[in-house]
Amino acid sequence: MLHLTLNQVNKKICEIYDQFGEDNNLHKSKQYILELHQLEQSIEKIHNKISNIKQICANKYISKGYDESNNKKKDLWDPLSILTEKHNIAENVEVYAKTVDNIYELPKCDLHWVKNINQFAVNINGVIFRGNIGNICNKDTIQSNANANQTIICKNKNKCKTLLNGKVCKFYHDPLDLVHLLYKKEITQEIFDVYKSQNRNFINTTWVYTDLPCNKKNINMRHFGSRNLLSNEYDLMKINNPNINNHMISNYQHQTIHDILIILGLNSNGLLDSY
Repeated sequence: MLHLTLNQVNKKICEIYDQFGEDNNLHKSKQYILELHQLEQSIEKIHNKISNIKQICANKYISKGYDESNNKKKDLWDPLSILTEKHNIAENVEVYAKTVDNIYELPKCDLHWVKNINQFAVNINGVIFRGNIGNICNKDTIQSNANANQTIICKNKNKCKTLLNGKVCKFYHDPLDLVHLLYKKEITQEIFDVYKSQNRNFINTTWVYTDLPCNKKNINMRHFGSRNLLSNEYDLMKINNPNINNHMISNYQHQTIHDILIILGLNSNGLLDSY
């Protein structure tokens, strides 16, 4: 069974499914389940090997695949190329998704720990959600709280003088951005290790939604996400200042992985209902 081709595996699964529905023999049913379990284990080993090799290649790509001419990351593949089916998430807003008949047909999507940037990560539809759980600081006491650093993304990013001078900036720096500085030897391994050990923290108003225009006072609040306005909000973002868009989107991404990890923590502590 270990030496079956993918087509043969698919054929075998379909055969078991057909026979399982027709056969009432409990012994045979148990054998079918055992066969499926063996197939699942074999495929999982191959999947893990592919994932590991893909991650190694991606790490090499990140460190080398940087276009110096326009200061942008090169596009290596189209993450949506294998998905062709679209479904609405809001009016005039579609995403790619595969259809299954019921919740039990959903494939497991594993969480990974990415060693070189010290972050958890998961890939959904070619979009990588990554990060850690941060502290949530009270907005009213943030000025007097010495532990409330890293709550705001540094607007200078890789051009930050504090960072480039080998010191620790009080604003958050994404370690994946810093990989490029490390590769070009503009920062040391020591300072990179310090920054990658720091988690993105949040202000307690970060999850508050507002429909007011983005300004200095509300930049860390959510400015998009309501189903009834989503299409219009995306249209407005297309004509907004790109720097403001990037800031809002990064905030949303960091909040999302924070929430995902919190929910997975609930599950590992037996506090989440399972289906």
